[in-house]
Amino acid sequence: MIKSLHIEKFRLFENITFELGKRITVIAGHNAVGKSTLLGILGNMVEYKADNIFGKKFRTEFSEIFKSSPDFDKKGEHKGTVYFCSPLNFTKTNNEASFRSTRQENGERFRIIPDRFDENGKKTASKYPLPVIYLGLSRLYPLGETSNTLQKDDLYLTGEEKSWFTSNYKNILSIADNINDISNLKTKEVKSNFTGITTNKYDSLCNSAGQDNLGQIMLSLLSFKRLKNTINDWEGGLFIVDELDATLHPVAQQKLIEFLFKYAKDIDLQIVFTTHSLSILEYIAKKYEGNNTFANDYRLIFISNANVRIKIDQNPPYEQIKNNLCLTISQKQKNKEKLLVYSEDDETRWFFSKLILGYVGKLKLLKLNFGCSQLEKLYKEDTNYFSKVLFIVDGDVKVSNPRFVKKENVMALIGETRPEKLIFDYLNDENCNFWKEPGLEKLGMTKKSFLDDKGPFSSKYDNFKERKKYSSWFFDQKKRIEEYKMS
Repeated sequence: MIKSLHIEKFRLFENITFELGKRITVIAGHNAVGKSTLLGILGNMVEYKADNIFGKKFRTEFSEIFKSSPDFDKKGEHKGTVYFCSPLNFTKTNNEASFRSTRQENGERFRIIPDRFDENGKKTASKYPLPVIYLGLSRLYPLGETSNTLQKDDLYLTGEEKSWFTSNYKNILSIADNINDISNLKTKEVKSNFTGITTNKYDSLCNSAGQDNLGQIMLSLLSFKRLKNTINDWEGGLFIVDELDATLHPVAQQKLIEFLFKYAKDIDLQIVFTTHSLSILEYIAKKYEGNNTFANDYRLIFISNANVRIKIDQNPPYEQIKNNLCLTISQKQKNKEKLLVYSEDDETRWFFSKLILGYVGKLKLLKLNFGCSQLEKLYKEDTNYFSKVLFIVDGDVKVSNPRFVKKENVMALIGETRPEKLIFDYLNDENCNFWKEPGLEKLGMTKKSFLDDKGPFSSKYDNFKERKKYSSWFFDQKKRIEEYKMS
């Protein structure tokens, strides 16, 4: 496995060390900050002489990832070192390989040459023996733009491999259709493959770009699993993907990351990818922010040139990443945003607003009337969205639905009854100080007239059920409750 990469000098990078995660390493940042350069260096330093599922060697050439410039990529100018370790002891370096740039064939061919000692202590320019697969953006070449005939390659998947592919593929993309066939297609126009599935409703030629992307990722992972089964002293592998999230829905992105971590852990695989997806970056950041459980497993490298000079942050807070990528200023943005509040009815909103007088301006109390069961249904239907709003329910929900109240973004009003009844009970209590205020009788405001003669159990509300009695009384008397500051 690769523990770290130190760059002495390489294009924008100078005297910088990048620590990799044992399982997942994410490289993010604005365009033209060197993300692909890092992928190229890592991929170019290793190889394993065996064929993968696509019929290629476990290796990648630097030229596959980006082109060199005769003016800016000078011979001998690029230098650095890659440090290796065992999967059994990720914190300790057990080998290293330095590299330097050169130009061959009269300066036309740009190469990165490794420099290391082999297992016999002999100096060599060969790549370190570690299997690698690199998937670049060319993998997403649209099928509709091919003019040549597509050629189907036999994958020769075992029954177990087909079952593994099918179940995980369907789960990540939330597909219910049965998968009858898995195809790998090629065209002479480009070097990349097309991976598609056939169902009862469509074949591999009708697959989306997202399906093609996921298919190639899945077959790459299977390649490493096959190879591991043939090697006794497996030291891990390196899987590199440029723009992992490309063409994938945010939900599929998160499912894929969860799956990749589990798979990487199962077969001792390192996965390094670039992304601009805020969904993925937020998910990864949650793994290391205030959590030592995944201290070595995840690494997020964020590259910024916001202040002209290249700046590297490793495992930065998500808020910093978001503000940098979206060009926002955190505090100003927070001041503009209002938290959405869903509640049961007008009485609930009124009572809640009285309890939080100093914070009402930071909230947006939606004038919607939903029962507790309806609010809970909304939460279940779209947990991702409704986990970011605030639900305010009456105090009686603590008894009727205690599970819903225990959710982090659900708040029940004080007591264990409805707010209008709570106000009535407060005013009707023999120790209520409100009725002791001087001058109330002169204004015609007495406890008997307000709570008995005009109260919820007066003749005016005889035809209402108990809950309606209280809510109707409160609606009729709300102006006087506010005027006399009874609450």
